[in-house]
Amino acid sequence: MYYGILRACGTAAVVDPWLPAPVLAYVLRLSKARLAVVPREVRERLLPLLDTLPDLQRVLVLGEELADGGGGGDWHPTATAEEDRAVILFTSGSTGVPKAVQLSHRNIKVNAAQMAAAHRISSSSTVLLHLPMHMNTAVSMAATQVLCTSSRPELTASSVSALRRG
Repeated sequence: MYYGILRACGTAAVVDPWLPAPVLAYVLRLSKARLAVVPREVRERLLPLLDTLPDLQRVLVLGEELADGGGGGDWHPTATAEEDRAVILFTSGSTGVPKAVQLSHRNIKVNAAQMAAAHRISSSSTVLLHLPMHMNTAVSMAATQVLCTSSRPELTASSVSALRRG
């Protein structure tokens, strides 16, 4: 979904969905999010806050069918420039409320290329990132990401090895 948003000339705001509800609402307001794609539990936490989110037009739940067929209305993507905003990342908020960090399309491409070069990553590489999806390293690698619910990296590594063997 992340890469689809970028290819459709949108801006992806990568957010920790398990933030406390008031902080999650703050982050959604700050990013001016028009669409939130969340787990069912997060939707339930957002429902009482919807009147405080003036830009939020729709909340989609992961894994649920779209009741209206999912039509996008009259939205038409426009071409993006390298300097256009692509991603909004948020700091952890450890010293206060989370702060927004905006990255352009060029930022994303240059960062991915630099990380690939620094770590000698090629098209045949498998990269294991044992991080939550909202962490910026997971996003900026521009890699196929394997989602794992285990908190034990050694189990994740063995699962990836099994996938590679096919």
